[in-house]
Amino acid sequence: MKVYVTRPINGIPINGMEFLLSDTDKRIEFVCKSKAIQYLQEHGCTPEIIVNELSFIYEVDDADEAEEIIHQAADSAKDWMLEKKVINFDDYDEWAGMIQAAQDYLTQFA
Repeated sequence: MKVYVTRPINGIPINGMEFLLSDTDKRIEFVCKSKAIQYLQEHGCTPEIIVNELSFIYEVDDADEAEEIIHQAADSAKDWMLEKKVINFDDYDEWAGMIQAAQDYLTQFA
């Protein structure tokens, strides 16, 4: 799983998204959203900027990883339904992004 940090070009979503880049103009890849947030905070981003101006894009590396994400999401949903656990919506947003990335990966072969 790769996580990228993006924002709308010139603050206008219709212009498309620009990615957080390294000094060599390559997209910076993170292994999870929390590592991306940590990096952003260490480089001066406030929580308000992170929440209001940035987005996180997820990318799956292979079919096995995509299938594992789908199975984990199904197990988590089952556990929630049976135990009526309170959902932390920050976790939900990350799961939603991961599930979307898995779906995007798997449907490219359909």
